[in-house]
Amino acid sequence: MFHQKGIKCIADIVINHRCGTKQDSRGIWCIFEGGGPSDGRANWGPHHICRDDVQYSDGTGNLDSGAAYGAAPDIDHLNPTVQKDLIDWMNWLKADVGFDGWRFDFAKGYSASVMKTYMQGTSPNFAVGEVWNSISYGQDGKPNYNQDQHRNELASWAQASGGSITAFDFTTKGILQAAVQGEWWRMKDCNGKPPGLIGISPRNAVTFIDNHDTGSTQRLWPFPSDKVVQGYAYTLTHPGFPAIVSKINTIYT
Repeated sequence: MFHQKGIKCIADIVINHRCGTKQDSRGIWCIFEGGGPSDGRANWGPHHICRDDVQYSDGTGNLDSGAAYGAAPDIDHLNPTVQKDLIDWMNWLKADVGFDGWRFDFAKGYSASVMKTYMQGTSPNFAVGEVWNSISYGQDGKPNYNQDQHRNELASWAQASGGSITAFDFTTKGILQAAVQGEWWRMKDCNGKPPGLIGISPRNAVTFIDNHDTGSTQRLWPFPSDKVVQGYAYTLTHPGFPAIVSKINTIYT
């Protein structure tokens, strides 16, 4: 139905971590059932968890190649079986379910080289990664004017991941939600260009106002609620791929 209307569908790919479905002999929830007993795909155990995730692993996996995640078992993405099973699963989502691309949750949880493997193995029409690190702040609690380090990290991640993937432009979000409070001078860098990722690599940038973490019910870093129209006026008229977000879905334009 969506394809008939010219709409492409993006699946939320949450693969950095995974909750176990059964306990192992130690009583730890680290047995995963995925592809079913007929083929064994995505049926993993503690060996498929990063060994530095000491709460869940058995110490036989690889070290985590990215940022740690404490709320659930941190999957070992350097494990060839994990990589193959996940690529097979995503290709199934494309071929059988009909998804066109991916939104990678907590993409900083594994290395950019692993992301490149997933991108090359699945060839999505569109993909975006969530790489959320804090922008820099001054002693007054406001964002520093120069956020080059933050946006350069996003640009470098996209290139190291193969170059075709996009990243959520957290740099632009952080600067924009300060600028709409009467500080519009923030919206040009020292070269007169946009100060976020869109100012250096717009083809790799997905701009947004809020998502399910920063806004909605969690409100971890919310955009000013009375300035949302101004925020969208900026993102919808500037480079990058603007995302329009509601509580239940995201539209990438």
